[in-house]
Amino acid sequence: MGTAIREVRSRFVFSDHLHIEKPYTVYKFDCGTLCIRIDSSQKHKTYLIVEGSKLAVWKDFSQTGLLVLI
Repeated sequence: MGTAIREVRSRFVFSDHLHIEKPYTVYKFDCGTLCIRIDSSQKHKTYLIVEGSKLAVWKDFSQTGLLVLI
């Protein structure tokens, strides 16, 4: 019987409370994974809401960005 190896790739990874210059940054790796950095500190007050395949970036109760994963 043969052996199969399955490679698992995340669709996105994120981290927060970084104290970065911008409220958030998005980087796409060559493998297609999105790296999203969110500054949730008191300076930027930015957060991410995940709804199915949609990632919504919010700041102070207003949506500032929308990413759709396919």
